[in-house]
Amino acid sequence: MKTMNYQEELIKINVLNQRLIQAHPSKDKIFIEYRKKRTGVIGERKVAYRLQFLDPTKFIVLHDLRFVDHNGFFQIDKLILCTKCIFVVEVKNWYGTVIFGENGQVTRIGDNEKEEGLPNPVAQAELQKLRLHGKFPWLNFPIITLSCISFPSTIIKSASSHYTIPKEITHANHLPFSIKETAESLPVVLENFNDLKKVARKLLTMHKPKKENVMEKFNVSLSDLIKGVFCSNCGAVPMKRKNRKWCCLKCSHTAADAHLLALNDYQLLIGDVISNKEAREFLQVKSPYIVKNILEKNFESIGKNKGRRYLLTKKLKNKE
Repeated sequence: MKTMNYQEELIKINVLNQRLIQAHPSKDKIFIEYRKKRTGVIGERKVAYRLQFLDPTKFIVLHDLRFVDHNGFFQIDKLILCTKCIFVVEVKNWYGTVIFGENGQVTRIGDNEKEEGLPNPVAQAELQKLRLHGKFPWLNFPIITLSCISFPSTIIKSASSHYTIPKEITHANHLPFSIKETAESLPVVLENFNDLKKVARKLLTMHKPKKENVMEKFNVSLSDLIKGVFCSNCGAVPMKRKNRKWCCLKCSHTAADAHLLALNDYQLLIGDVISNKEAREFLQVKSPYIVKNILEKNFESIGKNKGRRYLLTKKLKNKE
C-alpha cells in the first residue's frame, strides 16, 4: 500500500529552480534545498527497495504516514504491519561517519571532517511510537521501533568502548532481516491477514498528506518566474507557437505538445485551475484562440465565457 509520493516536493523544487529568475535572492537557497531533497529521495528509494523483499502475504508497508494529534502533526517514515506487531521505522539519510556517544548524543563527521550534532533517531522513533499509541489506542499490537540508516556506505560506530551502538540502529541492507527476525519471535495478535488489511486501510483514512506551497516557502511570486515553453532539446525559452507546433528559436527543434510540460509546471507551482488569460501569459502566446484550442483539447473546464476555467488535473482522454 502506498501513501504520499515522497518525490513530489523534490519535483516542485526542481521546477521552481528551473523557472526562477537568476537574480532572485532565494535562488541559491532553493538549489541547496533541491540537493538536500534529492539525497533524501535516493535514500528513501534504497529503503523502499529493501522493504519490497518482505513477504507481502505477511507484511503491509506504509510509507510517509502523517497524522495529527493534540500536539500537531507527526510523520512516520515507514510503518510496517504484520499479524504480530507494528514496526515504526525512522529513516535517516546520513552519510559519512555517525558516532553514538554518552547520553544519546549523536555526531556525524562528513567529507569536510567537520563534526555535526544530530538528533537521536532512537528517541525520535520512540516519540513517534508514543504519539501513535495516543492517537490510535485501539491498535492492540506491540509497537517495535527501528532506526534505519539508508546509505550502506555510512559508517556507524560508538564514541568509545564504554558505549554501545543502540540495538534499534540498522543499515537499510539489513532492515528486512531485522523486521523478519523480530516478528518471528513474537506471538500472533491478529489471526486473519484480511483483518490486518482493514487496520491498514483505517490508518490510511487518517493520513493527512503534506501539501507544501514551495512558492510561499521561498517567498517567490508569479512575477519572479520565467514564463514560456522550454525546449526539451536545448533548454531555451520561450519556444514559439507556429502551425500548431512549438519551434525553438535557438536550435530549431519542434514539438507538438511541449505546452503540456509548461502547464504541468504551472500546476505544480501555482495551482490546479487556469484561465485563458493566465495560460496566455504563462505560455507566452498572444492569441486567445490558440490557447483556447490548446486548453479545450487537453483539459476539462468549468464555467462559461469569461468565467471559464480549465482543470489542469482533469485531462481529457481520446480527444483529437
